[in-house]
Amino acid sequence: MKSLIWKLGLFFLILLFGAGQLGGCSCSPPTEVTSLVLIDDTHQNIDTSIANYYPALISTLRGMGYGVKFVSEVGLTPSVPTYSIVILAAPLQPYSNSDIQALSNFVNSGGKLIMMGESDFPIAHVNDVLNNLSLALGAGITFDTNTIYDDENTYETPGWIETSRFVTHPTTNGLSSLVYFGTCSLSLQGPATPIVYAEDSAHPEVFPREGLNTSKGNSVSIGIEASETKTIIVDGGIILSAVANIGNGKVIAIGDTNIFSDVGDHDYIYVRDNLKFFKNIVNW
Repeated sequence: MKSLIWKLGLFFLILLFGAGQLGGCSCSPPTEVTSLVLIDDTHQNIDTSIANYYPALISTLRGMGYGVKFVSEVGLTPSVPTYSIVILAAPLQPYSNSDIQALSNFVNSGGKLIMMGESDFPIAHVNDVLNNLSLALGAGITFDTNTIYDDENTYETPGWIETSRFVTHPTTNGLSSLVYFGTCSLSLQGPATPIVYAEDSAHPEVFPREGLNTSKGNSVSIGIEASETKTIIVDGGIILSAVANIGNGKVIAIGDTNIFSDVGDHDYIYVRDNLKFFKNIVNW
């Protein structure tokens, strides 16, 4: 009798295991969510769906143990330690005074704020909102009104530039090269320090607003042809990314929203070391 009971028990265990396998059961536990990342999608950010623009970025965050929330779901009131990171990608709609205060409190309390601007083509004053926020935070970072070109280090099309000029910093650890897909430069003062420069052959272009006849969109969706006149910045070089320590928190500024995207025909985040750069920023 005992032998029969033992055999029946073993039989049912085998059935249960088989059902689990057929049902796609995974034996490895899910990644534990240690903190949350808040992504703004309510201020005309890059004029498109953020979730569709950054699917690889979002999946990377989740794979690193972060939960991802959107401002449209929970509002713009991040607090430490519930939220570790806030991401703002080229907002066109100004932040309210209460939004700015909430972001200031978040950073000063130890939060990390990632701000991504854009090339000034084709949207005029695309970086005004981020510049106003940076000023209010005291970050000392200005997103310039220009587009950076590099005829010697072009990646596939004009306005997409490659660089290997990095300042030693945790965010640039292990990087060989990055590609920016339509970027502005940054001007710094106060607490801000550069982490990525364009190559010496790069130059900025400022486009006149008269005569532009383009649909609204970011710089990735169109070809960007530079004019014949080039202004070369010699002193210090052209800054493409920078960081600042404010209170107990950190601010990261990048002149391009496309560098971490995978939308359209290109997986921009997977080009060169762009993905590693993003992971370094998250881990810093």
